[in-house]
Amino acid sequence: MPITNRSISNRLLEGLFYGKPIITTEVVKYIHPELIHDVHVFISTWDSIVDNAIMLLRNDDILKRLERGAKEAYNRFFSARLNAEVVKKIVGD
Repeated sequence: MPITNRSISNRLLEGLFYGKPIITTEVVKYIHPELIHDVHVFISTWDSIVDNAIMLLRNDDILKRLERGAKEAYNRFFSARLNAEVVKKIVGD
């Protein structure tokens, strides 16, 4: 699932939710610094994103690792349960 816009959209969260391997640009590190390259997402540069996408599509092991990492990142950082807990802390019991 390529996320190549200069602003990271909800497509990133959707990809993480569905456990899809994601290739994105370095912009993701400014918006979501908690995401780790080659664990949760594959972070590429604008100049090499096409070559990196081809490399990823040819490597099932990396794709599987990114799938697991995407699911883990969503559950750890972005899940509805986590957001509900944060809102509960802000609003109070």
